[in-house]
Amino acid sequence: MDNSGFTLDINGTKAIVKYRRYRLIHNKIFVGFTALWIAITLLCIFSILELGVHYVLVTFFLCFMSYSLPCWLWCGYVDRRNRKIGESIVFPILDKKLNVLADKYPSICTVLKRKIINEPVEKSKDEPADETVIVAYKNGDICEYPLKYKRMEDHDNVMVRELSLNSYVCYDERKIAKAKGWIPSLSLHAKLNLVSALFLAISLAVVLPFFHYVTTAEGSKNFPWLLLKGLVILAISSAISAALSKHQRTKRLSVIFALPLSIVFFLLNMGMPIMTIFVDLIVIIVSTALPTMTIMLFLTKVLDFEIANSTMLFVTLVISSYLSVYSPSYIKGVINLVPFVNHTEGSKGKESIADFMRYVYDSNLVNFLINCAYVLLFGIVCLKKYQGMGPLINTAIDDAIMNAFVVFLALEGVKSSYRKIRLRSGAFLDKLLRIICEGEKINNA
Repeated sequence: MDNSGFTLDINGTKAIVKYRRYRLIHNKIFVGFTALWIAITLLCIFSILELGVHYVLVTFFLCFMSYSLPCWLWCGYVDRRNRKIGESIVFPILDKKLNVLADKYPSICTVLKRKIINEPVEKSKDEPADETVIVAYKNGDICEYPLKYKRMEDHDNVMVRELSLNSYVCYDERKIAKAKGWIPSLSLHAKLNLVSALFLAISLAVVLPFFHYVTTAEGSKNFPWLLLKGLVILAISSAISAALSKHQRTKRLSVIFALPLSIVFFLLNMGMPIMTIFVDLIVIIVSTALPTMTIMLFLTKVLDFEIANSTMLFVTLVISSYLSVYSPSYIKGVINLVPFVNHTEGSKGKESIADFMRYVYDSNLVNFLINCAYVLLFGIVCLKKYQGMGPLINTAIDDAIMNAFVVFLALEGVKSSYRKIRLRSGAFLDKLLRIICEGEKINNA
């Protein structure tokens, strides 16, 4: 037999699984580490024996911890490795049967997760515990395939277990709890979302330090000079790279001088997604808040209406939130008016940015972000108020933000309840006209 293998009996209802275990006690690294620890511990204790019992106890405790932690990690590694060896043999055997069932009944027998767990120990402590393969299906059922311990072979190096190919519905609450506690299998949609989130996080990590530096007093003062120096360095390095690339002998050296420009382009490309989202956000804010603020300023400056600043903020927040969520055609029309969205000039880079800006805007996503922002501000304002720490900005503005959130939620409720109205306009008008006509007949009579 090789390091691992299996055989099936004649009736096909069970499989005899044999695999060579990774042993902990016979590993030379573990024995050498233990011997080295004993020698170092004795040396440390004898060297500080004259300082007193307290120092000896502290030294022994530190040495014990330095030994226990690596041993604990090593034992966990050995257990995981042995479990992986067992899974690499057992799972392919079960997959042959499970794949057949999944092909016949895909909506019921599609496997979400499999895991080998230990059964409660009922035998002697010298013998390994029985195991069970727990299989969770797509419809929520959980079945188990017993994997019983049989014997040890080859001087206790080879584990022999018997795998039952007949499944049983799992009723054990402990096993069901373990099955429900697994991390669910990620679908392709979830994996793509994780990859997208990773790219956006990298893009944010590239852009955020730059904006943070520029917005500081020192950064805003030194940025023009740093930008000028950077452009000079890039121009010089690019010129040297272009000159060296013309000759065959110095062509490889030109790559080194082209490296600064490559790094700049890489950072710009990585930061482009988050900058595009920022531009989209600015377009949404300007297109919804600017008309409202223009009307409010016209009323106050031209028609001499007295409107408080908190009132202007309240009205602007309510109308802007409503328009950005419930007027998607208006927002998309404004996005299409952005110059580098409307005029791509056949450039693939501009077309990709324009397509990204159009796709990123989603009314449901904007609704979610607005609710998150309102909840965050609402929570901060309430916490500061109840802790006696004063207002977040000032009392009037804090009240305007909180009341705008309440009105926005009320508008969402009005819109959702309006959609549930089942009165048909034609039938309603018909019945209304009947009442009027019948009323006229009664009056004439």
